[in-house]
Amino acid sequence: MLVSSRYTVKFLSKTRKFASILKLKNHKNFCVYN
Repeated sequence: MLVSSRYTVKFLSKTRKFASILKLKNHKNFCVYN
C-alpha cells in the first residue's frame, strides 16, 4: 500500500509538471499567434 501510494504521488507530480509545461507552451504559442 505504501509503495503504491508513493508511486501514485510521483505519477501525479510528474503529470502535474507535464501539464504545466504544456500550458506554458500553449500560452507562448497563443501569445505568438496573437
